[in-house]
Amino acid sequence: MASGESTLRNFNTGADCLATLDCLRALGVGIERRSDEVTVRGRGRDGLRSHGKVLDAANSGTTVRLLAGLVAGAGLEATFDGDSSLRRRPMERIARPVPTDYPDSGYG
Repeated sequence: MASGESTLRNFNTGADCLATLDCLRALGVGIERRSDEVTVRGRGRDGLRSHGKVLDAANSGTTVRLLAGLVAGAGLEATFDGDSSLRRRPMERIARPVPTDYPDSGYG
């Protein structure tokens, strides 16, 4: 959500973290990865773009749960998908629409 450049060292290169990077790239965040170092060029919440792409979270429930809040807070529409295991996981608590009286929600 930050604007500007951040460098992450000793980045966890596990599948869930890589799925998060892929989804952030799809939202327009500039990301460069070299081994276990990642440079993120943040555009701020208002710089995110959904471009109508499906955000593939692979098997990462954490990716969906965190980025769904980010996308909703930015007033974007997005479709999240994942593998068959992720599709079976409960997501009702995040699938409810943002209340229309929520500040800065872009709704209402």
